[in-house]
Amino acid sequence: MNKKIFFFNLVLLFLFTGSLYASDWKSVETNGFTYRWRIVDEWLESELSYPTTGWIAVGYNPQRIMKGADIIIGAVQRNQVVIEDHFGTSLTAHKNDELLNGRNDLAAISGEEQNNTTTLRFKKPLNSQESTDNPLEEGAQVVLIFASSSRDQLTRMHNKRAKVIITL
Repeated sequence: MNKKIFFFNLVLLFLFTGSLYASDWKSVETNGFTYRWRIVDEWLESELSYPTTGWIAVGYNPQRIMKGADIIIGAVQRNQVVIEDHFGTSLTAHKNDELLNGRNDLAAISGEEQNNTTTLRFKKPLNSQESTDNPLEEGAQVVLIFASSSRDQLTRMHNKRAKVIITL
């Protein structure tokens, strides 16, 4: 195979696989929150962004308001990404899973603050089989709740919130 044909085939392969990779992400925007997701094996990979330099959060399938929601909350604090796995313990409160005999089962944690926007990336198991995480299933409808604060302290109350229903 000559070098031109090899190079052409390599470019086609890159373009084809790159477009496949990009197209498997789904996204939703509401009230300034942008949430992107995809399912890879037994994991839900997620990216959450909002225009703030404080914390941001996403909750999955609350029973009512925050109660029963599997909540992922995080911030970028002094160039360090902090993300915690929480559970909605009442209509207006949540606690770290580890304080409720659960575990933080998040992986591939990263994020940044750029142009006054916080972005968090993480993956969580679709079904961790623990009481502080709601099982998720590809193709199922999921209620998402979002919240943000203007401060990085994860214990500060939110000043923005939103809600949306997606299909995984």
